[in-house]
Amino acid sequence: MRKRKNRKLSEKFLQKKIKDLTNLEHVLVLQKGSGIKLFMQSFTSHELFADSYSGLIEAVVAVGERIGTGEKLRRLAYENYQVLIHDGKHVKGVCVMKDNPASNFLFDALTVFIKKFEGRFAGTLMEWNGRLDIFDSTIEILDEAFSTYLIFPICLSWDGNEENLSKLELNILRIARTMPEQYFTIPNLVVEVQKKIKKSELKILTAINDLIDRHFFITSC
Repeated sequence: MRKRKNRKLSEKFLQKKIKDLTNLEHVLVLQKGSGIKLFMQSFTSHELFADSYSGLIEAVVAVGERIGTGEKLRRLAYENYQVLIHDGKHVKGVCVMKDNPASNFLFDALTVFIKKFEGRFAGTLMEWNGRLDIFDSTIEILDEAFSTYLIFPICLSWDGNEENLSKLELNILRIARTMPEQYFTIPNLVVEVQKKIKKSELKILTAINDLIDRHFFITSC
């Protein structure tokens, strides 16, 4: 009974995780004090325009000065955005979202991301010379911390072997073969599966995630 309950909790968390990732618009790493942008990754076609960006940075820095260093993780409402801020030793991590998060996933991911960022670039941050290309490998840390494979395009890597597949998994793979594009996102695949199979979004998401773990889908082809 306990294992079943834990699995249900895990499945619901996966659903909220994807919802939070689709809500995420930008992730930034700023130098503490100066507010200089060291890294930025966008997950939307909506640009963070120069005036909005500079205003956001000022607001983030001001929050740190006003509240002090007691809390490492804070939330801020700025214009039409919801913002999460994590204070590291040398940098601030910032998540910019459209709406309030559905779970604690982004809070936890941002915390892990900044810890790993400062761990990798500890020496560089102490004596930074102004070069931004030094931080190019940050994308690897971000992908790991935020599980970005859940929202980035995937493609099918199935040879047609039907062994060790449940009926739902087999249906998902067959439907994936009919997708009009080679690359597609998990949310798009869920929509197509629900058109043909009467299963809940939660069950489909869980099955797709299991298939990804078993390499029936890959994030680059």
